[in-house]
Amino acid sequence: MNRPVRVLVTGGTGKTGSAVARLLAERGDAEPVIASRSGGRAGGAPSGVRFDWNDEASTIQALEATRPDALYLIAPPRDPDPLSAMGPFIAAARERGVRRAVLLGAKPVASGDAGLGEVYPAVADAFEEWAVLRPSWFMQDFVTDHHLAAMVRAGVLQTASTDGRVTYIDAEDIAAVAAVALTSSTLDNGELVLTGPEALTPEAVATTIGGVLGRTIRVDHVTESALAEELAERLPAGLAAALAHADATSSGDRTTDTVERVTGRPPRTLARFVRDERAAFDR
Repeated sequence: MNRPVRVLVTGGTGKTGSAVARLLAERGDAEPVIASRSGGRAGGAPSGVRFDWNDEASTIQALEATRPDALYLIAPPRDPDPLSAMGPFIAAARERGVRRAVLLGAKPVASGDAGLGEVYPAVADAFEEWAVLRPSWFMQDFVTDHHLAAMVRAGVLQTASTDGRVTYIDAEDIAAVAAVALTSSTLDNGELVLTGPEALTPEAVATTIGGVLGRTIRVDHVTESALAEELAERLPAGLAAALAHADATSSGDRTTDTVERVTGRPPRTLARFVRDERAAFDR
């Protein structure tokens, strides 16, 4: 009998990382190891290891301690140059015989783009089997410490978009695709654009969330600079400007069938997400 695939899950306590670890543990043919700054366990993983992108020694020690077959890679958050931290780790993993890696990218970020986009080709060049997941905006952003959650609580969705649509996706669906990509040999190497089943305008988002919660949520169309100024009250100025620009230029009106094609089931709708996570919205 073949031994389980050992997967080192970076960002293992985050939105997708914890879900990936849990799904891998449930499969029975994989052994996830949580990699996090605390070194603790999460998501049902049997073990954890200390891992900090800002401490290269800890990342190499994590490789030595776990000897993984595969990696789930999440870039250091809010780092404008993630390759500087991830490059040495990717090279070290390759030298130690790691054959497979799945990188969490982003739908708006293409291969070769500055920042996260520079990591895509590094992963493709280093590993025999690889995938770059490029999801759209997370549904979880409406219930976490994200600015969208603050807007929902305030009852006003501010947007700099005129007619843009967003294909919000559940982090659980991203994790389900990642779990298959980390353990199955049926997927070809490449980038996987992941979306939810709907392309929603800001008005449709407000109506959907408000309808399920029984609240009135209105949409306030503002300029990109005004949105950046509003976001800067609770976020670093650079990040606020980047988010405002992404919102103003959003054109994500194309849904894909990737989630269903890879996992065998359709992705969750926003209405279903709000119903299922109602308690989180009521906090």
